[in-house]
Amino acid sequence: MQTKIIQEKSNNFFDRKEIEIEATYEKATPSEAEIKKQISTNLKVNEEVIQIKKIHQVFGARKAKISAHIYKTPEQLKKIEFKNKKKKEAKLEPKQEEKK
Repeated sequence: MQTKIIQEKSNNFFDRKEIEIEATYEKATPSEAEIKKQISTNLKVNEEVIQIKKIHQVFGARKAKISAHIYKTPEQLKKIEFKNKKKKEAKLEPKQEEKK
């Protein structure tokens, strides 16, 4: 997978960088984990401070436009970003079963 930064801007209010990347790939669309790994190696940041916002595939091409936020610390990311609904539900299910 090859990546190219299209746009990069800093958001001082949330103390983060907002980037847009164009990725070209050979096989299937890369997963969020693969994208995070590629961004962390290119920008030399920790994977824990990267939040992938959107992966938009270009129809008929092996390209994707990716929006991501890069925070300064993992604590800031947890404070500002919302948790994934599926992850929330997965955490709640075992607790509901225990009550029965």
